[in-house]
Amino acid sequence: MNIVDILTDNRNYLEDFVTRATYDSNALEGSTLTKNETYALIFDSNHCLINANAKEIHQAINMKKAFKDVLNMVRNKEPMTHDFLVGLNETINENILFGGAYRVNPAMLTGSNKVFPSPDEIEEFLNRFIDAYNALVENGFSMYDVADLHVNFENIHPFSDGNGRTGRLLINALLLSGNQTPITLPLDARNDYLKMLETNNATGLAKMFEELQANEEERLSLFLPFEEEAAE
Repeated sequence: MNIVDILTDNRNYLEDFVTRATYDSNALEGSTLTKNETYALIFDSNHCLINANAKEIHQAINMKKAFKDVLNMVRNKEPMTHDFLVGLNETINENILFGGAYRVNPAMLTGSNKVFPSPDEIEEFLNRFIDAYNALVENGFSMYDVADLHVNFENIHPFSDGNGRTGRLLINALLLSGNQTPITLPLDARNDYLKMLETNNATGLAKMFEELQANEEERLSLFLPFEEEAAE
């Protein structure tokens, strides 16, 4: 089973996963869109009215575009690069915020005690992140590696906005590169997720990711018979 082929060829599962992943990632950041509204926006459905502001609407549309960029990168076996990271964040912030570059100001998170790299240090830190990412793609990885890399990225906080959304897309970029089922972080996991990021708890985060992946694999299995029947 090739998970990238499934996401490419099984429209039902693609729409289901991208809708949930988009809704969940944006909801973690405060978006008020419902899952139905998210689906209607990103897959051009008119089955429900949209009650959201312009920023939330663009956030949903942009996350779908960004996931497509991730899927294309993995399918084409392209390495992680600075250009890809900047482009991914630029897509996430399209029509919302100026993008296309790393932040030029110090980073601060409300309620966090973390000290992030200065703007002058970002490229150096990301060089190590990119090298680590590409080495994991080349040599294989555990879920702990995925979680640890995610913690490292969020600790760099390289962009003015959209770091969480970018980082969660990169989780799935790495999983898909290893032909593993992607995950989505639900809103009810927000407090535990943020606490583990704050405390650099990659072990706990890996356990969470494993549980989420098992749930996703079970959900994915519900879509496979439709794919098989269509092929007959």
